[in-house]
Formats: sequence, structure tokens, C-alpha cells
Amino acid sequence: MESVFYGIAKDGQNEYEKNLIEQANYYYKDIEGKWKWNLDVDGIYVLKDNIGKTPFAKEKIIETEIGEMKRLSPTSMVHLFSQHTHKQFLKYAVISNNPVDEINKADKFYAEALKSFEKSKSNEAIYEIDSATQKLYYVKPLYLTKQCMECHKRKEDTLGSLRGGITIDLDARFILERTEKIWNNFVFVSLLATFFVVFVIYFIMNISKQKLYYLYENIALANSLKEKVTKLNKVLVASGLGYWEWNLVTGEHSVDEQWLHMLGLNRDDMKKESCDWSERIEPEDAKRIMPIIDEAIEKKNPYVVEFRMKHALGHYIWIQGSGGVTDVDENGKAIKLSGTHQDITNRKLLELEQQNNTGYLNTLFEKNPNIIIVTDGVEIVKANDAFFRFFDQYDSLNSFKQEHKCICEFFEGGDDSAFITSEPHQWVEEVFNSPEPIAKIVYKKEEYYFAVHAKKVYENGLLNIIVTFNNITDIYGLRKRFEELSIVDELTKVYNRRHFNEIFKEERNRAIREAHSFCLAIIDIDNFKLYNDTYGHDAGDNVLAAFAREANAMTKRSNEFFFRLGGEEFGVVFCLKTQEEAIDYLESIMEATRALNITHSHNPPTYKFTISIGLAYVEAGKELELTSIYKAADEALYLAKKNGRNRIEVNTL
Repeated sequence: MESVFYGIAKDGQNEYEKNLIEQANYYYKDIEGKWKWNLDVDGIYVLKDNIGKTPFAKEKIIETEIGEMKRLSPTSMVHLFSQHTHKQFLKYAVISNNPVDEINKADKFYAEALKSFEKSKSNEAIYEIDSATQKLYYVKPLYLTKQCMECHKRKEDTLGSLRGGITIDLDARFILERTEKIWNNFVFVSLLATFFVVFVIYFIMNISKQKLYYLYENIALANSLKEKVTKLNKVLVASGLGYWEWNLVTGEHSVDEQWLHMLGLNRDDMKKESCDWSERIEPEDAKRIMPIIDEAIEKKNPYVVEFRMKHALGHYIWIQGSGGVTDVDENGKAIKLSGTHQDITNRKLLELEQQNNTGYLNTLFEKNPNIIIVTDGVEIVKANDAFFRFFDQYDSLNSFKQEHKCICEFFEGGDDSAFITSEPHQWVEEVFNSPEPIAKIVYKKEEYYFAVHAKKVYENGLLNIIVTFNNITDIYGLRKRFEELSIVDELTKVYNRRHFNEIFKEERNRAIREAHSFCLAIIDIDNFKLYNDTYGHDAGDNVLAAFAREANAMTKRSNEFFFRLGGEEFGVVFCLKTQEEAIDYLESIMEATRALNITHSHNPPTYKFTISIGLAYVEAGKELELTSIYKAADEALYLAKKNGRNRIEVNTL
């Protein structure tokens, strides 16, 4: 019999612990969601001076008109939320044995738990209930993903390695108190059962055989009654319900020990009148629930209400009260009301925290300086304030959707392969598949450039996509300008030697790949040093610019490129011509040069501005090193100068 009672007690203890772990799992999912959400939107930027000592991500700094903004790391955001949590029952953090910031250093139980994760690579939570501190210590591991690696760049931080864990400290006093009560009841019931068995044996030994039948009947009845009482007590203890009864005629109000325990009261604190509970109800809650109870009494219906009651220590706890009429008089009028109270404070605090977190996330969504939309790929479901600051002719999503179904209607293509398409649905897939997607948006005849990030989310069984548009117009313009400056000669505005090195190699490889001819021509201005000495360097610069402009105008095909290689030396790379066609093409450049009709008193016999050209012609199918081709063109140029200048010489390879 004791083994049965022990099993019941053990089941009750396990049920309490299971509920506490489920509560910790619920908090963990909520905290993990905040942590991952920060990663998904590529970080939240906040003014540095507004956060105190909260750590930031080590990268991603933005200078704005209102001050320097830094990206808040996922760990930092979790710490911020923790600071606003009701710390008397819940505390959580992100910790590590090898943290970037010492504020996240693990210790004691958590440090050992993280070591265990390093060995096992498990994703299961580790927890313990500490009777000394009356808390549940719970930790689940965090492993580094691709999204984490941007901030975690230390040698020991590798993809898939353990970064740390999310910890949750929960108040376990209620569990420990109920567990202690369960085992006290077990001892009491065990003693009572032992006493009962001894009494029955003694009674059986002393009664007559004639009364044995009645004894067996009594034992069966006692066992049945005891079983029902045990089951009822088990239900009340396991559910944490406090019982009450109210005589509507006499006003007498009686409660059990669990009811008193919820409010921290003793029997001596009670008057055994209805004021024992009515005077402890929060006044505004009383105004709300009393009409509900009065109507239930009148109609003899059961009711369930939630309200706050003052604890003996002075604070309020949330109660779920259930009740109904349990007795009536001969006229059918209610004369007795009974029911239960259950402490739902933790649930209410969790609901409040969820409301606060939802409000905080909505604020982050609405006040984010970047445009954020929620879309199914075509139609916009939701848009933040930044969206309407940009599309300022629309004051609501409805007014926008009356004219435009999809934001992609504003997208335009360009010479950048990273630009996403303007096709509905397809543009979202390009965002997911492109390493650095860029949207070129044309609005009010102005061009804007946005870095685009997208994340799929499921809500109410429907798939939506959260898309963030980060305005990089200024940065993109600077990048394009820098790229242009890096490949263009400042004086002549034609491609420079740096770009020549790239195009020379690319076009030669293409000629080999497609099995066609390849040409490199090196051009030198005849007696240019004497021209500078005679007319001055400014005049020399003007001549260089004029010649480059005319020669560059002759490179009209996609496979023709004109370069300034340095000083008065220029180069032309071109393909897909026979040797005769190549010479004719270079002759046209010479004719355009002569047409400038620039006087050069030290350049006989024409005494005009002229050029010499050396051509390396590589026949289709031949594979030669770049240095060999360049040397052949240079040797041909030398021969052109030696043979009198103002001419073309060819090296056929």
C-alpha cells in the first residue's frame, strides 16, 4: 500500500517539475525568437550614447545627423529585454565560457553545462532545481551560424562551434513548497494507512465469526471511501486549487488551507465572513466581476472570472475564481455558493511581458529608419513609417495600393548585375538567391539605390516575407564614381594602364576560347618631347587630350578598347579582324590624327602632329603568353620609328 502512495507522491512531484520545465521552454522560445529576429534583420541600430554599457556588435557603425549609431548585437538585445523583466520570478541572459564581453561570462552550473555541450554537441536543455536558492537553472546551447560569423571573427569562433547558451533563472519556490507538502502528506497518509491496517487486523482477531461478513463489507466501503478521498486530495494538490464555500443566507464564508496559502494568511486572519475575500479584491476588479457573479447567482449558472487579490505581504496576486450555486431553498432561491481559487500570477505576468515585447517589436518596426514591408511577393501586407516618408505622396497603405500593387513597379534595371528584377514574385526569389541584392528605385524622376534583405515568416498558416530596404544611394554613387576613376586616365578621359592590364588578359582569353584572331597595337606620338620643349607642357597636354578624344571615337565596337599606357604612349586591343582589316582600322586612326592639322615644327617631313603604330597580330588558334604579344607589338613600334615614323609596322604571330 505504501508503494501506491509513494507512486502517487512521486507522480505529483514529477508533474510539478514538468510544468516548471515547460514554462522555462516557453520562455526560451520567446527569448530565442528575439535573438534570431535581430540576426534576421541584420541588426538594430541605436544611438551609442543611449545604451550605457550595453555591448554593441564590433562592426557596422553608421554616422547619422543625430550622432553615431552602432548595431546592437543579438546578445545585447536579449540583455536589454532582461532588464525590463519582472526579476522577482524570472531572469535570463546569453552567456559563454569564452565571451567577447566579460559581462556574458558563465559561472558555476552554467559553466559546467557549456562544457558538456562542447563534448556532446547536443541541442537539449540542461537544468537543475536548487533547493538552497529556490530557483530553476536552465540553459540551452547556441551554435555559431553563418549569420553569427560577421561579428564573431576570433580564431576560436568557427562555423558550427559552441558560442554559448541562453540561460533562464525561474522562481521555484512554489514547486519546492508543493513538493514538500506532497511528501508530508505521503508520510501522514502512510502512517494513517499503517494504523488502519493494524486496527483492522486487531478487530478481525477479536470479532466473532458471525460478524466476519459485515467486517469485510465495512473494509471494502472504507477502502472505497479512502480511495475517493485520496484521489480528490491528489487533484486539489496537483492543480493548486483552493476551495471556498459561501452561505448566502448567514453570510458565513469558509475556506481550506490551500486558499489561505495563496494569500499568505493564517486561520486567525479570517473573520469567516464574505468580507474575507471581498475586501481583499482590487477595487477596480471588484467593480468588474461583481455583476458577473450576481448574474450567475440569479440564473444559477457557473462562472469563471479573473481578478487581483491583496496578499498578506501587501502586493497583489492574480486569481482565477470559479464557482456556482450548490444549494437552493424550497422556492428555488440560491442559498449556498461554492468554488475554487487558482493562483495565475505567473501566467498574467507572462501575458504582460508578451504584450510589452510585442509593443517593443512594433516600435522597432515602425520607427526603423530603413524601409520595411511585409509582402507575399506581390501585394504589400504591411509597411512601416519609413515607407511613407519615402513614398511621401501616399499617406496610407490603402492609398498606395489603389495605384500600385507591388513595390517592384518602381524597380529599374541597369548595368549592375546585382540589380533585382521588377517582375512580381520573381524579385523576391532574386533577393534570396543574390549575395548582395540591390534595388534601383525610380521615384519622382529621382534614382535611389537600396540594399535589400528578406526573411520568410509563417503567420496564421500563411507565408509572408519581411523585406528591408536600406538606402545606400550615397554609398552606391561613391562606389561607382570610385570604380570609374580607378580605370580612367585623368588627363585624356580614356581607359588607363590599370584597366588595360585587365582587358588585355580578358580579351586574349576570350580569343583563345572562341578561336578567333587577336590584335594589340601600341601607338606613340612622334617627337612628342620636342613638342613639349617647343610649345610647353600645357600645349602638350592639350594635344594628348585631343588625340585621345579622336582615337577613342574610332573604337565603336564592343570588342575595341583604347588606352593611355603612359606619357605619350597609347594602346588599342581589338579582335575579330583579318590582318588587312586590322591595318585598315589603324589607318583610320592615323587619318583622324592627321585631320587634327596640329603644327609640329620639329617633326619633319610633314611638320604636323603624327603618330607611329606597332601591331602584334595573333592568328586564330594560337595561344601565346601576354608578355610575348606585348613584346611583339613593342618591337613593331620600334621598327616604325626606325623606318621614318608616321607609319604602321606589323608583327604576325
